[in-house]
Amino acid sequence: MENESVNFNLSSTIVLFGAVGVAATSIVGTTTSAQAATVVGSISLGGAPVTAVSTGLKDPSGNYITTLNFANFGGTNPAGTGQFVVTDANGIFSSYDPAPIPFAIGTIKDLPPFPPPVITNFLKINLPISTTFDLNSINSITYTPSLNGVNVSFGVTGLFKQGSSQYEGIGTFGAEITFPVRVTNPVGNIGNLAQFNQFLASSNRSITVRSWSANLTAFAVPEPLTLLGVGTALGFGGFFKRKLANKQEK
Repeated sequence: MENESVNFNLSSTIVLFGAVGVAATSIVGTTTSAQAATVVGSISLGGAPVTAVSTGLKDPSGNYITTLNFANFGGTNPAGTGQFVVTDANGIFSSYDPAPIPFAIGTIKDLPPFPPPVITNFLKINLPISTTFDLNSINSITYTPSLNGVNVSFGVTGLFKQGSSQYEGIGTFGAEITFPVRVTNPVGNIGNLAQFNQFLASSNRSITVRSWSANLTAFAVPEPLTLLGVGTALGFGGFFKRKLANKQEK
């Protein structure tokens, strides 16, 4: 029995993030700037099918990595980009909230096994307003066995741009692979975790996952001068406390 992996299922995509997003999000958002920042909005995405091509390569944490080739809704797979819909949005992304308008559709760029330092316009939504997300880093990919497959997730950091405004962003991407799933080169089925691990360790074999999801958060980070002012004030505060303590001791 073949896995109908090319059919997009929006409801399963939304449910999926609940399964894999929380654990992966804890990996991200540990930068100093994010800790000092204020949340200004969050956005959830549901993606069209994505094809993962094995490389046999490992990331610095020792986990196997694949290329990710994203498709458009309808099954076509353009060179270099795919599509997603916005499933939930608030704050600076509230104009994309699917409640008052039809689902906003955006584009996502394919991921090579070792991406460049920055992928400009990795995510892009044009309407009703223009928002882009430059991908700056990808955290180690995680494979979590499930009852009948495996959940795949990884964290990202980057920069959101809306007009002249910029916001730091963090988030998690995830997909659920349900066995059996069709694999190419040679053609066959992956029916269990051991066969999936063999696929990861191979090269130039591909599987198509019917959908993926992502949840990203944007932060307004204080200007460097503001942080410097806060640090200076704290420094003076400590200095005066020490002076006062010295006087009391005398």
